[in-house]
Amino acid sequence: MARQEINDLFSMFHDFGIISLTYINKNLTMTLAIPWGQLWDDLNYQIRLELSGCDFILCNYSECINTNEHFDASSPKNRWVDKTTSEPNTITELELEVQSHEFITPNRYVFRCNSSRCISNNPFDSGNLIGGGKLFFTAEDYAIFDKDGKQIDLNQMKKWCTEWWDKIKNQ
Repeated sequence: MARQEINDLFSMFHDFGIISLTYINKNLTMTLAIPWGQLWDDLNYQIRLELSGCDFILCNYSECINTNEHFDASSPKNRWVDKTTSEPNTITELELEVQSHEFITPNRYVFRCNSSRCISNNPFDSGNLIGGGKLFFTAEDYAIFDKDGKQIDLNQMKKWCTEWWDKIKNQ
């Protein structure tokens, strides 16, 4: 039952930004910024997702090594490098935004992500850019909490998701 609920939960994740991530004793905790906060005029609304039974985390991502004096995303001088990390702080720094998920039997999940660091409007920004990535992890059970630490059940998340998409459709 928990696997189906986790799948149902993750199917709602779209534009959920990973704000922080910790991994301790097979427990993976993510603080996520969710766009649904716009329903309540809270543009920075966050939830905390706690996943238990997490045997590993791994993130594959692409980093653009900018070789130009001024950033130009289309420049042939840019070099994209595929990287891998299991370090929670590094994953957090990637500023990943979950766009979709995949379930792989028996208990592996994949978040497909883009990154808010993939576009720079600052021509003087010589920092490296992140083109997105995939976050792999296992989970056996979950709990969700609102910004005040109150537990949220799956039905509440489904209700918020429906309200959100209804608002999008009616715009």
